[in-house]
Amino acid sequence: MALGLEILQRYLSGLEEFPPALKTVLQHLIVSHHGEIEKGALREPMLAEAVVLHALDELDARLEQVWRLIDEAPAGEEWTAYVPSLRRQFYCSLSSTAAAREKDG
Repeated sequence: MALGLEILQRYLSGLEEFPPALKTVLQHLIVSHHGEIEKGALREPMLAEAVVLHALDELDARLEQVWRLIDEAPAGEEWTAYVPSLRRQFYCSLSSTAAAREKDG
């Protein structure tokens, strides 16, 4: 987050008359995108846009985890291993079939 705030500041310093209120909104989006203080947010989302950004960030992280599990499943397995943090297994045959079709052209 510190890097994000630094990049924002560096970018905005080159823009004349950037609206201070908009800068505050952008800063809030950066510091609240983790959603909860316990999960690393410096502030909890207090704007509708910040709630949406957090939800998208969470969705992106979960999907990345699921795709990684499916990719790491042994060849020919229909299901991933059980994942305690997600409280489930994931079906991976559809992904394998799609990948095979892409290979065949």
